Amino acid sequence: MLVVGPDGVGKTTVCHALVARAPRGVTIETDRRAMLPRRTKGVVTEPHRHKAYPLPISIAKTLYYFADALLNWALWVRPVVRRGVWIIRERGWWDMAVDPKRYRLQPHQRLFRLLGHLLPQPDLIVVLEGDPALIWSRKPELSKEEIARQRRAWHALLPAEQRRAFVDVALPVDEVVRLASRELESVINGSGAPPAGAWDGVAKPEAWQ
Repeated sequence: MLVVGPDGVGKTTVCHALVARAPRGVTIETDRRAMLPRRTKGVVTEPHRHKAYPLPISIAKTLYYFADALLNWALWVRPVVRRGVWIIRERGWWDMAVDPKRYRLQPHQRLFRLLGHLLPQPDLIVVLEGDPALIWSRKPELSKEEIARQRRAWHALLPAEQRRAFVDVALPVDEVVRLASRELESVINGSGAPPAGAWDGVAKPEAWQ
């Protein structure tokens, strides 16, 4: 499972809360392992500070991230999941397609889409979103315009067959966690997945209806 969205939506908070609320008998771990060496370490506080790499370097770095993601799945995720453990992580592959500048990549969407479709997809993606002004007030690392752009991108870029839920962070934190937990439990319990479009707007407060 992935928890995604712009900086300031509370991804880490929701991930930790989901682990704490795991149904009885369900083991959940957070996965942040990089199989290949990474230059960037620690918390990124200025995600758009640096310019994107030149195109050849950007493509090479994208392929490097793809190799890392594939190795991560084969050597870490798959063995752990086979033992009955569920993994919750932040961001994931599609975060690069939504916000390539964060990774200093050129916005080569065709390459992101092609490689993304070659990777095993998560059972569920929970997209945390909301009023750009609200998110900016919590963490003004990105402009309101960029936050709005990323919100649109999360609706447009995910594969059609990918199960997803959009949760508005204007709701109280406990309600955001409850809604995300409900969707995760439905996957764990093996309930049928509705069409992707049926998940859109699942957690909108009255102001967004």
